[in-house]
Amino acid sequence: MRRDIRCLAEIRNFFDDFAREIQEGGPEYVYSKEWLGIYWPADEYIFIKLTDEGRLQQFHDECGVLLRSLVGRVATDTGLLDEALKLNHALVKQPGVREDILVSCSQNLLEFYRSVLVGEPIKLKPQTVNYAVKRSAETWTDFNDWCREVVWYGNKKGAYLYGSAAVQVEYAGHY
Repeated sequence: MRRDIRCLAEIRNFFDDFAREIQEGGPEYVYSKEWLGIYWPADEYIFIKLTDEGRLQQFHDECGVLLRSLVGRVATDTGLLDEALKLNHALVKQPGVREDILVSCSQNLLEFYRSVLVGEPIKLKPQTVNYAVKRSAETWTDFNDWCREVVWYGNKKGAYLYGSAAVQVEYAGHY
């Protein structure tokens, strides 16, 4: 196993093993006594596990390693990818996080992402964009409250990320 993607390898192995268990008649969900005492979809279970173990940054770092190796085959500059990973990590709702954060990007990444989601892609524009992520707007001090409100209730709504009300855009040079 490559040392630089150990977390991703563990996740892949979990899903391989879990899929095999389902094919052999096992349950389609993962029971967790620790996290609300319920059965979780496998992806939600892994998200909770990474958060509980404090490994979400490691997950993002390893995704960066793999994605840079793919992008590196067609481009030498992976700066925009690095910015996207940093922005994504800042936007993921986590328990115990209360401080707001400013993420500076060299292009309009969040607007581009949102435009693709609605099926009306816009072009990336080279410009300094500062995303103020207001993480203090939604906080969870209790891990099980976070599991319930963000993961369980929020999954189908895509509520893992701080939404537009929590993200303010400041364009450099525009006041």
